[in-house]
Amino acid sequence: MNRRTDMAAGSRLAMALAMWVSVIVTGCTGPNRIMDPRAASYVSDVPIPSGYRLRDSDSVDVLTGNSRIIRHVYRGGGRPVDVRNFYEAQMPTAGWVQRIVRNDNGHYNLQFEKQGELCAIDISPARPSVLGGSLVRIAIVPRNYGGDVTGSSVLRGESTHASTADRATAEASARP
Repeated sequence: MNRRTDMAAGSRLAMALAMWVSVIVTGCTGPNRIMDPRAASYVSDVPIPSGYRLRDSDSVDVLTGNSRIIRHVYRGGGRPVDVRNFYEAQMPTAGWVQRIVRNDNGHYNLQFEKQGELCAIDISPARPSVLGGSLVRIAIVPRNYGGDVTGSSVLRGESTHASTADRATAEASARP
């Protein structure tokens, strides 16, 4: 081979490597993807995108009588916009009525209502962003839980597991 052929091959290799790195770092930004639900969901009436896993250490379930307070955190490989589209399509099939959709620079918050319960779904890019994917926080509380579910400590996970469980137990036992 001559020097000119070696330089052309090196340029093509460098260009291919640069394109591959840019896709890894910035993620694919092609058209929206349709996501399928998991075969088995952790909460029977809230679908979870296929490939998303529950982060047990960040999740709380309190079931007392006919009430439930649930705070689940999931991580998976989907883009936040695709996960938002998934929930907008899937939640109505589970009987939830959409009430609010917010988009703050690719950080989505959706609120649904059903039979005396509120469900807030918070979708954000996962960190570190180099790996891509998204984090999904789901909170389900009784409608009379008080306040905006998206602003509640249940969704943000600011309260300790014990205090969330204690509050839910106290509220459930105070009901007639």
